[in-house]
Amino acid sequence: MRPSEAQICETFVGQYPSRMRTLKLPRRRWAVTTAVAVVSALSCAPAFADYSIVAVSDRGYDVGVAIAGCDKNEIAHKPVLVPAVGAAVANTTENKDSHAAFLYGLRTSTVPGNYLEEVPVSGNGTHSFAMAKIKKGTAVLAKNGGSSTTPTAVDAQATFVVSGDNLASPAVSAAAVKAYKATAGNLAQKLVAALAAAEKAGGDAACSGKASAAALLMAKPNDAIFNVYEFLPKADFTKELVPINDKHLPRVFVSALTTDGSSAVTKVTDALEKADFTKPVHIRKNAAADQASLLKFALLCFGGATAAIVLILLYRRRVMTAEAETAGRSRRSGNPAKR
Repeated sequence: MRPSEAQICETFVGQYPSRMRTLKLPRRRWAVTTAVAVVSALSCAPAFADYSIVAVSDRGYDVGVAIAGCDKNEIAHKPVLVPAVGAAVANTTENKDSHAAFLYGLRTSTVPGNYLEEVPVSGNGTHSFAMAKIKKGTAVLAKNGGSSTTPTAVDAQATFVVSGDNLASPAVSAAAVKAYKATAGNLAQKLVAALAAAEKAGGDAACSGKASAAALLMAKPNDAIFNVYEFLPKADFTKELVPINDKHLPRVFVSALTTDGSSAVTKVTDALEKADFTKPVHIRKNAAADQASLLKFALLCFGGATAAIVLILLYRRRVMTAEAETAGRSRRSGNPAKR
């Protein structure tokens, strides 16, 4: 198995300083060498790839994506869904241009396998894309050295595709395929079953068995097109979240992020087990956001309590000043002050 990007980076960063210590370089060269090492170390920060199941219904016109990975931010913004047509996702780097290309490919009559070659990429990293279209089939493509793992078998209608750039083993995609085909229910239920099976089989090799971020999106024929870069063109999704009450959300939108080592896939699975699919299902399970909200609430409470104490002290000071003035006047007039 090829070493992961994180392993290569760890090896380089771990070995390079030791070599630097053994070299006797002039002061100026030391500065240049140190700068190169720092830049290299920063560039080696692990960029986790995701794994996904992109699917279209074989009994209707529902489309959806389930995705998971070791990301430190939510990943619900990565899929593109065109109701009654198809869906696509970037398992690795995504941006405004790739989403626009996905949208064009889904809206036209292009076969996914022919179109993914045209999706633009930037930089020298790995890029992994997957697409499924109703009555047009599925496709997955890796660019710039990617090694996406695709299922060895899908249903005859080719209505779903499993992919990921850094799957732990071929057993991951095989488990997802088996769970998807064996699960009864709607498309969302089949997708989450496949995602859970993929994680149980190893998921992303960098995740140590548990994904920190996961999302499941499913659109009904009458839903709006879901492409975050159209209705949130200036959003920075390393800092911002897709609004849970946005009118552009598909019928099912579940996003989870964990910070304690627990599984985000399990959070999504648990949320959908209790879901009422007769109405929109919009759920967010974000530990980081919850902690931030709790901290904000605590700070507001602290601020309110502090303000109340200050007001009480100011009032008390005013009362004491008034009493002192009254007592002074009473002494000057020869009458005892009444309290």
